[in-house]
Amino acid sequence: MGTSPALKKFLLCPPRQWIGRLAVGGTFVCLVTVVGGRFFWEPRSRVGMPVPFDVRAPRDAEVLDRSTTARQREEARNNAAPVFTVEETALTPSQDALTGLLQGLERLRVKAGPFPYVEVQVLSLNAQQFLRGCSEEVWQALQAQAVGRPQQALPLPSPLATAAGAELAALYRRDAAAYAQLVALMPRTRLQYRRAIAALSQESNGPPREVLEITDAQWQIDRQVAPLVLADLLRGGVVAGLPPEALAHRVDAHRLVPLAVPRRQVLRYLMQQSVYPSLRLDWLATERRRLQAAEGITVTVAVRSGEVLVRAGQTLTQAQFDLLDALGLTQRRPNGLGIALAAGAVGIAVWAFVRGTRNLRQTGDVMAVCLTVTAVAIAAVGLRLQIGLALVPLAVSGTVLGSFYGRRTAMVGTSLLTLLLAIALEWTWIGYVPLVVGAALAAAACDRPSSRAQLAAIGLAVGVVQAVVFVVLTVLFGGLPMPELLALAWQYALGGVLSSSVALAVLPYLEHVAYAITPIRLAELANLDRPLLRRLATEAPGTFQHTLFVVNLAEAAARELGADTALVRTGTLYHDIGKTLQPEYFIENQMGQPNPHDALDDPWRSAQIIKEHVTGGLRLAQRYGLPELLQTFIPEHQGTIAISYFWHKAQQRDPEARMEDFRYEGPAPQSRETGVVMLADACEAALRSLGTEVAIEEARETLWRIFQARWQDGQLNDAGLSVGDLERIAEVFVRVWQERNHGRIKYPPLSQKLDPTGAALPSPFPRSPLPH
Repeated sequence: MGTSPALKKFLLCPPRQWIGRLAVGGTFVCLVTVVGGRFFWEPRSRVGMPVPFDVRAPRDAEVLDRSTTARQREEARNNAAPVFTVEETALTPSQDALTGLLQGLERLRVKAGPFPYVEVQVLSLNAQQFLRGCSEEVWQALQAQAVGRPQQALPLPSPLATAAGAELAALYRRDAAAYAQLVALMPRTRLQYRRAIAALSQESNGPPREVLEITDAQWQIDRQVAPLVLADLLRGGVVAGLPPEALAHRVDAHRLVPLAVPRRQVLRYLMQQSVYPSLRLDWLATERRRLQAAEGITVTVAVRSGEVLVRAGQTLTQAQFDLLDALGLTQRRPNGLGIALAAGAVGIAVWAFVRGTRNLRQTGDVMAVCLTVTAVAIAAVGLRLQIGLALVPLAVSGTVLGSFYGRRTAMVGTSLLTLLLAIALEWTWIGYVPLVVGAALAAAACDRPSSRAQLAAIGLAVGVVQAVVFVVLTVLFGGLPMPELLALAWQYALGGVLSSSVALAVLPYLEHVAYAITPIRLAELANLDRPLLRRLATEAPGTFQHTLFVVNLAEAAARELGADTALVRTGTLYHDIGKTLQPEYFIENQMGQPNPHDALDDPWRSAQIIKEHVTGGLRLAQRYGLPELLQTFIPEHQGTIAISYFWHKAQQRDPEARMEDFRYEGPAPQSRETGVVMLADACEAALRSLGTEVAIEEARETLWRIFQARWQDGQLNDAGLSVGDLERIAEVFVRVWQERNHGRIKYPPLSQKLDPTGAALPSPFPRSPLPH
């Protein structure tokens, strides 16, 4: 019985296709294992199911109570005290604020005048303070009483007024001259005090009036004490939102704060207005403490052989299920139907991915996609089991696929992977939706980014969005305690940033596997300081200049057609690197030197040397590790065209000479990018030879003759270029040629610029005297 043609074709495929098929098969098996993992050893008993008979313990055992352990661990995590760190940077702004307050209070005290304004032996501090602040009516009444005038009653008698009046009367009786000096001093003193009080009342959140009740000597001491108290408060730690009463209590308890109430009030005011929070919540240390508080908690249940664990007819609870499962009584076995459904889901996802993407035709690309998807799926399940859902790197798939293949492939791959992982993971929608939103954002934003900074920015955006979505959903529907909410939000933000970090780390390795090239790698390879390009510039300078002009033409045309401009730019830079092997055989490098082909006088040998710049270029590209996709530009930019000059010379010697001996080995361009480079390379010399006086129509006609020759020779059959594309390319080439060869402004002679008649020009022109 013979082998079917389809099976024979499958078995006799090239080794590279076998590698791709093995990669797809391995990915399928891994995804089925990940997605259907719960079905490979599934219990028949489930939580919420009624138990048909009594279940007894088969032996004595001490079993972990998973539910109680999880609950107590969660309580321990929530009750763990947060960890704060003291930030020394808070000292500087606090000191600056205190300095400003002290200066303001000093100006206020200067406005109020000196205090005490007379010696305390003459009048006590309390009396001095009362007399400068009392009303004019009270002051006049006290004077009248002091000198023994007819009795005048005080408007509002008070103990302070009575005591001050008694001191005034005693001063008058003891020293009338001192009394007279005091009375003469009081109008100015009282006016200064009233002005200071008015200025104090105009300030919002102004200082207390006690600042004017402190003596000058006390004020100088408190000015020195305030910075010391502030520094000790900050070093001891001030948390944001500390109640004013708590801060005031800490100020009063300081060893340097005096007992006098007015001085305490002033120092309280200074601290409350100048202190900045110096304690910062240390998220990592707090999380570490929460984990340490939980990890030591283990609750076990002791059971004896024959003990009834679950009565017949009872509904199985989670705690009972955990107990039965630990004793091997849940009847675990493979679920064939579940495994088959998981395999079907994976198969449908693979089929949908292949149908939804059109740019994965090479084995390397298949392997890169398989590695990415498999790694993300395995990491997601592993991290979910060991750490939690928040750190699952779901956005890695969109970032990596988008870097290589663009937004469409990334969106399709990420969407299908999130659906498969929804089957594989145990999740709540509040926990899983932020990951889905973050992964979708990464896939949508990552459309072949051109720099690593863009990838880092995408990761930051994904982290912020995941955290915000989680917080919003939890606040609306969850109800977690604030410490746990903030800790999980931090994990979601960290997960997004880690996704871009992982993508940045793996991209250089996947670039050696994939056939496609990221724009980041293309930009690195387009650096003119790369060894191969530096060799081209030094050993074949004429070819290098030719290459730069071809780059201008090809890149402009690729941009017009919507092709990959980064790929075209980099591929064009390397398309003629084979000319560095024998640069003197190419006319652009001869620079007036004898043409070695004339000395060779063998058109067959000359054609072979010319063709070797393709084969030799491929060897150089492989030696220098040039990506395979860029290597295609080397043979495809020449396709299978004939080297016409030497073909005609050969015909003159031998009319039966075969054209195949003078054709490049090809292949013809297989993509729009290489087709554009072929046309740009063919037109470069023709455009360069056109002068600035040539009409645009003549330049366009020259280009069309070249395009027609390539079209009729079949060189563009597989390039995906239409006649309309060729028309657009021709217009772009003409525009680039015009920009490169724009005409110069013809300025008139110097005499015409100075005076068209020449009459104003001296003859000869005077010279400036030379120094002796």
